[in-house]
Amino acid sequence: MEEMLTSVGTEQAADVARARGGGGRTPRPGYPRPRRFQLRRPRWLEALDDAARAQIVCVRGPAGTGKTTVVADWVDREVTEGGRRVAWHGARETDTRCGLWRSVVAQLRREADGPQPEHPDRDDAPDEEVVAALLARLDGDEVIVLDEFDRLRDAGIAAAVEDDVAWLLERTRCTVVVVSRRSTAFEGSAVAARFDVEVLDTSGLLFTQQETAAVLTLRGVAFDSPAIAMVHERLSGWPTAVQRLTNQLALEPHRVWHRDELEPVVRRIAVEIVDELTSGLRGTASWPAIVTGAVLPFMNKDMLVRDEGDAAQVAQLLDVAERAGLGAWTRVRGRSRFTLTPVVKRVLTEQLALQEDRSMPDIAAAGARLLEGEGEIREAVGLAAAAQDWPYLAALTRQHYAVLCRDHHAELVAILAVVPRDHMETDPWLLHLQAAMHFADDGGRTAVPAAAFARADAAARERLKSDVGAESVRDSVLRVASLRRAGSFGRALAVARSLPDLLTAMRTTPAAGVRLSADGHMQVGITHLHDGSHEEALQHFAPLARSNEDPHLRIQAMGYSAYLHVLRGDVRRGRELVTLAMRDGSWFPWRHSVWAVPVHVAAALAALETWDLPTVDRHMRVLDTLPYDLEDWPLVVHLRAFRLLLQGDGLGGFGVIRDAEGHYGRDALSNHHQGLMHVLKSDLLLLARQAKAALAGLRPFLDGRESVAGAQARALLLAGNAPHARLFADRLMWRSNPSPRTRTELHVVRAVASCRLGDLDAARTSLDEAATVSSARGLSTPWWLVPRDELEGLFDQVAPHLRPVLADAPSVYSSDLTVPRLTRREGVVLTRLRAQGSIEDIATDLGVSPNTVKTQVRSIYRKLGVGSRAEAVRVAYEWHLMGAPEGQRADV
Repeated sequence: MEEMLTSVGTEQAADVARARGGGGRTPRPGYPRPRRFQLRRPRWLEALDDAARAQIVCVRGPAGTGKTTVVADWVDREVTEGGRRVAWHGARETDTRCGLWRSVVAQLRREADGPQPEHPDRDDAPDEEVVAALLARLDGDEVIVLDEFDRLRDAGIAAAVEDDVAWLLERTRCTVVVVSRRSTAFEGSAVAARFDVEVLDTSGLLFTQQETAAVLTLRGVAFDSPAIAMVHERLSGWPTAVQRLTNQLALEPHRVWHRDELEPVVRRIAVEIVDELTSGLRGTASWPAIVTGAVLPFMNKDMLVRDEGDAAQVAQLLDVAERAGLGAWTRVRGRSRFTLTPVVKRVLTEQLALQEDRSMPDIAAAGARLLEGEGEIREAVGLAAAAQDWPYLAALTRQHYAVLCRDHHAELVAILAVVPRDHMETDPWLLHLQAAMHFADDGGRTAVPAAAFARADAAARERLKSDVGAESVRDSVLRVASLRRAGSFGRALAVARSLPDLLTAMRTTPAAGVRLSADGHMQVGITHLHDGSHEEALQHFAPLARSNEDPHLRIQAMGYSAYLHVLRGDVRRGRELVTLAMRDGSWFPWRHSVWAVPVHVAAALAALETWDLPTVDRHMRVLDTLPYDLEDWPLVVHLRAFRLLLQGDGLGGFGVIRDAEGHYGRDALSNHHQGLMHVLKSDLLLLARQAKAALAGLRPFLDGRESVAGAQARALLLAGNAPHARLFADRLMWRSNPSPRTRTELHVVRAVASCRLGDLDAARTSLDEAATVSSARGLSTPWWLVPRDELEGLFDQVAPHLRPVLADAPSVYSSDLTVPRLTRREGVVLTRLRAQGSIEDIATDLGVSPNTVKTQVRSIYRKLGVGSRAEAVRVAYEWHLMGAPEGQRADV
């Protein structure tokens, strides 16, 4: 196949050395030599080449993973191709410090070119003198391999050898390779601070399926594809097991092995190996802990101390297990884990399943709690599901749902899928969580999430009949979220209004009560946000934004608060909250999660106020990669449509809203968000000269809410009805205390309308009021949503100091988008222009002189901004002026 399938034997070493410039020297076999037909593994030879640039290379892993073989193969290549001198010492329990270094020096002297003078060491000399004399002879770039270093049982000798290595590396360019089943002091921070240390992950030593097939093939074993797949799965690429299987099959008569024939042989070999490794542990007091480790994904000292209670016994147990080759230590997120070899884990698990005195579910349930105590939530959830401990699974996912949804979404969906239906239907939290997972997966394309949220509400309502205290409050909070996500916004608001007092009382209880209070205030605040009660929502978000508990809720609360401030027109405050969120210590791990969506939306909306498009695009690109919660897609759609509106792309903005409504369904929008969408639709329709359609779309939402007031005033202004626009603005401004955005929008519209009516004093007053509010709040967009040419002309007349307001601002509307106001007679003449008759014919039909008709036609051309009859008819159709009701035209 390729180079990795073969390796030269010892008898060929000289030929290879001569062919590659090795000087014809045949190295003496002072170390394990690769046998003929040994599998050569280039990826590990390259890894060792890279690691050997360091001073110390630690190759550590369980027995049978092929550590010694791979290092020997690399050493063989170093000698035959590179000409380096190598000393290989396999440690023994009887080794002494002097004996070890004598062996190393003797090998290096044999490897050296040319005769070497003898330097006998007196047997009666002190160890320090002997070792110093031996080490003084190592002055080159030799490779020293200390194999099976863990066999040095005497801690004093091992420590002395470690000191000798340090002394040697400080004075020479040697490379020391330490091969061990156990972790050694060479891997510690004290050594790493002084020397360059590389630790090789021996999980990479496991054979791939291709390498397993190569080993079998080299020994003449024939098999089919299902058989080799089974071998790789059952033996997990463990070199010792693969080699033993190869030796077994090589003795069998030559034939093609199939899966069914090979599986019993593989199972028997795996059991034999595990029995050999565990022979000294079975029946001892430590054996139950080893069996527990087969069920757990990993073990560590703290977990076993809590289970066994004796720290010294636990340390000894893990030491013996590592030395026996049952597993190895790894570092994950800065913490040590002892993981059993996959074959050992599988065999012990199968044997445990056949025992009657100790069941796997019990071990898994206990292990899940141990893992939760270690902060390993994903593994704990998996074990809780394996133990079928559904109440504990619900409690675990409820407490850690944020981290699970952020980091382990797919695994959580798979775990929830195995929960029995009868239990799922009675557990409101699991129903709610599963529905949220489905919404994130399919994006709301089906009604399944909404129906599941409704079932979750029903289950929570049923539990409220028996639950009391904190459980009752928890059920009510879950009902608020479920009802809102099921589209029952009114019922959600009714339940939410009864919760604040109970949530405040919860904060006086222990940590669980504080957490419940935070979740409750977040759900109540979101409910008020969807209702349009922004002041109430901010009151619930404010404490969460300052809280030290639940960083994801703190980020989300700051994001929603910033969004509401920008939406209401207090852009400066919104930008401050965005900055605080992004400087928060928890921003980095949560910035690409669903809890950060409000922050990105608020940041982009605030950047639009200064027309900072690079910042807007950066946050929108992040939003494109994030899953949306059912609560957040209206915010994202509002941002995208508003961006297109300011760019003058009416068709694109209208398409964004229509696509979102078709994708998620209009029923998923609260009445307040429907109003916001119609505000955007109205402004986008104005770009398409559809003023009447814009006014008709806003009519159902003119119930006193201020969120549509600015859009209504703009639509009236661009419909050509300046008096009505001014009157509407006056009524809304003095009838209530509108938000800064609404107040600025109404003042700007009133100024333009007053200018059209010739009242420059009123226009000047409105401009000053709008400038005062917008400059204090950092608000700009209301100035951009009126005809720009009219506003610039008004500035030139009464407020030259306000010209910087429109500097570098986009041009959205212009006066040619305003619907012309025709008199009754002009409307009649315009209708006649559709026919083919001449001016004289029109005059005859109307009973007036041709000069009168000509005067009317010139006035129509001027108001429509056209120069011909055909253009007048076309523009009249665009403005829907043909056949308009009499009430829509101004009389003479």
